[in-house]
Amino acid sequence: MPTLDWIGKKAVVNHHKEVPFRLLKCDPDLSVGDPESGNLLVQGDNLLALKALLPYYAGQVKCIYIDPPYNTGNEGWVYNDNVNSAEMREWLGLAVGKEAEDLSRHDKWLCMMYPRIKILWQLLANDGVIFISINDVECSRLELLCNEIFGAKNFLARLIWNTEGNTDNQLEIKVNHEYILAYVRDYQYKSQAIGSVVDPNTRPDSNLWKGIADNNINKNNPTNPPQIIELPAGFPCAEKEMVYRRNKKIDEDFFETTKSEGMISKLVKREYGIEHLSGLPVKLDDMVVIDHKLQSACRIYGGFANSEKLKQFIDNGLSPVSDGESSLLFYLNKNAAVRYRREGHKSRNILSVLRNLGTTERTRTMLQEIGVDFNYPKPVDLIKYLVSFGCANKDGIVLDSFAGSGTTAHAVMELNKEDSGARKFIMVEMEKNICDRATSKRIAHFANELSVGFSYCNLSHELFDNTGTINGNVKFVNLARFVYLKETGLPLLEDVSGKSPLVGTYNGTAIYLLYNGIFGDKTPQGGNALTRSVLAVLPPHDGPKIIYGTSCRVGMVKLKQGNMIFRQIPYELRVS
Repeated sequence: MPTLDWIGKKAVVNHHKEVPFRLLKCDPDLSVGDPESGNLLVQGDNLLALKALLPYYAGQVKCIYIDPPYNTGNEGWVYNDNVNSAEMREWLGLAVGKEAEDLSRHDKWLCMMYPRIKILWQLLANDGVIFISINDVECSRLELLCNEIFGAKNFLARLIWNTEGNTDNQLEIKVNHEYILAYVRDYQYKSQAIGSVVDPNTRPDSNLWKGIADNNINKNNPTNPPQIIELPAGFPCAEKEMVYRRNKKIDEDFFETTKSEGMISKLVKREYGIEHLSGLPVKLDDMVVIDHKLQSACRIYGGFANSEKLKQFIDNGLSPVSDGESSLLFYLNKNAAVRYRREGHKSRNILSVLRNLGTTERTRTMLQEIGVDFNYPKPVDLIKYLVSFGCANKDGIVLDSFAGSGTTAHAVMELNKEDSGARKFIMVEMEKNICDRATSKRIAHFANELSVGFSYCNLSHELFDNTGTINGNVKFVNLARFVYLKETGLPLLEDVSGKSPLVGTYNGTAIYLLYNGIFGDKTPQGGNALTRSVLAVLPPHDGPKIIYGTSCRVGMVKLKQGNMIFRQIPYELRVS
């Protein structure tokens, strides 16, 4: 598989592991509505913010949309991570070049994106999907980068958004589109990851809007080898009256040839005078329809998709058969082709070209009307449509770590109102002035209008200081989530009371944390150390135990007998 290399790649491939864990601190004065709403707006470096979110949301986010800098050479984005590498320092301190020949800006952009997308991958649920807006400048490199992180088999689509906006520029060919790369977290969950929605440009009279599918099951190809199916008397037909006579030329050579070839070839059709229409079954008996019903049994021969369902329909007395949440019935059309009609299912008609989903110009005007000035906001309808099939279960978490004007939060709130959903949003905006004058202001405006709450958070203390010591501001509940994430790779979904050293269990193993005087004794020899007296009062667990503490005064024999593993803090916590 083709791979992508660039200056500085070695320094950033594992940089996400070196990013320190920080705490989040909510500001009630800047928050709106119910503080327990589950909606978050985090102001701060998005790499640090994403790392801070891991202990709470790893593997839990259903849909991610990001609109990162396109790296056109005109943006003023800043990559301000502390990457301690001579190779990185050499060029990270240089201004991003605007000349097309200066490839250093592409290196720099990739170094900015890689660790962020890596943590987004960690946050995404198995049945989650990520959408990334981009244009021609970095699209090809971004796709290779995502193939490396997500795996090429998890590539879903390169959607093309027809921007329909102002194309008054000096390019030889006017560009009126952008791309949205889509990946699933795990292709095995693809059917759950992508919801059933209908492209909004689908004609109004389409059966797709009614939850109806109507398709021909006649498939003349080796994938569906020919077989004989007997349609009984009473088999339904769309035509009130119809007559087809059996093909009298059919002989044993015909069956031998078509079965060996796995289909009815054009040569065989010409030889036996079979209808030229592709895939129509051969009538082995006369077919007579009166009053929309077959008058006597008729054997047909050909290749059929859904043949087992057709046989179930026949065995079921020609009554509709269940097919998941929908039902199937079969009938003949005017050409004597067998068709199925599916009713009661959720139609899926997602096209790769996205049209008539708003423009940045109209969105910018709308924002100006509420006092928000932002140059290139993505349209609400565009993001709402993506979320509608990326978070179709209506109660998942939607994350945007390049929040900008807050379109994603706005889209989630509007979509919830339209379909009675309970989706939650998490927005991260790096620039303080953008967050306060645009992101927060816009989200607050529509949150008040739609009776939705959100918490405004800032990045707070690191879990560990520069000497490796646990920060004194870190509480038991904070460290407990970090410990659980380190052991399981998953967030601790249950609330931690801070009154018991038992953090949680995973795959039959109990995880304990002795920290911050959990037993009321903060002395080094007391409740933070594993002693025989502490061991005696640990909440019982019949199975393996992992115990974190400042020191251990229980011998190896005793630990082995009790099926226990001791991990010393902070030393065995620092690797993230």
